[in-house]
Amino acid sequence: MKITDLYVDGGYYSEEVELKAQDSGTTVYYTDMTGKKPASNKIPLTSFTIKDNKIIVSCPDCII
Repeated sequence: MKITDLYVDGGYYSEEVELKAQDSGTTVYYTDMTGKKPASNKIPLTSFTIKDNKIIVSCPDCII
């Protein structure tokens, strides 16, 4: 299974992480701990309830 999108805590940001992700074809999305404001047109990961780090149990607007 190839991972194409990865959502992580903003504390993991570094140039090395970004370069390795790009080399592997993975897009990394960081929490707002990087100092950036979240995009107003996107739903933050914290709005979801996720079970066992795999299953979305609930999300905004009940769209799954």
